[in-house]
Amino acid sequence: MCFLFLKHKYLREQMAFAKSINSHKMKGHCPLVGFSEEVEKRWRALKKKHKMREKRKNGAKLPRANSASDILEEKKEGPQRSSTVSSVQSLMSKFKQIEADSIAESRHDVYSTNYIPKKYSKMSPEYGRPKPGTLTEKRAQKASKHIEREMVQVCEVILEYGRVSKRTGKVVITFGELFRIYQFISDKVVGMLLRARKHQMVDFEGEMLFQRRDEEVVISLLWTPEQIATSLAK
Repeated sequence: MCFLFLKHKYLREQMAFAKSINSHKMKGHCPLVGFSEEVEKRWRALKKKHKMREKRKNGAKLPRANSASDILEEKKEGPQRSSTVSSVQSLMSKFKQIEADSIAESRHDVYSTNYIPKKYSKMSPEYGRPKPGTLTEKRAQKASKHIEREMVQVCEVILEYGRVSKRTGKVVITFGELFRIYQFISDKVVGMLLRARKHQMVDFEGEMLFQRRDEEVVISLLWTPEQIATSLAK
């Protein structure tokens, strides 16, 4: 009976001793083993040190809001788009605009499948004229200047080889004489005379001039020598 009592007392003291020994583990540190009071002190100090490190580490990466209003404003603003996404979207919008401009321009190209002919009124200033700013307009302007110069040359020949009419006081020449002189310059004398009459540079009777039949038709020069000289100087 005495033996059982001593054994029970020994086991109870052993359990109490085991309870007084404690151990704790923390990541990155050796496990703490010792009596409860000593281990608890070291454990609290280590936890405090560890928390301070985590606080500094997280505080360097993520800024904390000063108040609840700052948090609400951040939620309203939503996620910010990166500069890369914005630049890609800007580039895509430019490509779409170029494509739209190309399709709109092809509607005026007669060789395009998207060509839509535009109808003009005969009273419109755009009737019979190329689209402004195109190569066709530049070629038309160049051709117009060339034809204008040839008309002035016809007037110059009439001024040089013609005679002054006593009745009208203007320089005149017959079509036959002008044809013989001008054929060494150009074979377009009839066309130039018709154009010159349209621009009120010369005048003659009849709608058309024919060789041999209209050789005696008188052609009158309406431009003055000063006008001819000014046009040739351009």
